[in-house]
Amino acid sequence: MITWEDPKDPLREAGFEIGDMILAISGQPIDSMESFVDLVSLLKPKDNIAILALDHRTGNTGTVQVVVR
Repeated sequence: MITWEDPKDPLREAGFEIGDMILAISGQPIDSMESFVDLVSLLKPKDNIAILALDHRTGNTGTVQVVVR
């Protein structure tokens, strides 16, 4: 779950808000903070990834394509 964000944070620019949940990165499920950190640590600049997320306001899920900076 996203619990904090900087106003200039790329996640915010992509439309994520506090309370949204990242469910998977490029098809790899996120089931703990450890799995999130492990997956993020493998990312390299210019990697094109898909983030599956749950919108806390609507309960809808969706995928966002992003390029790692």
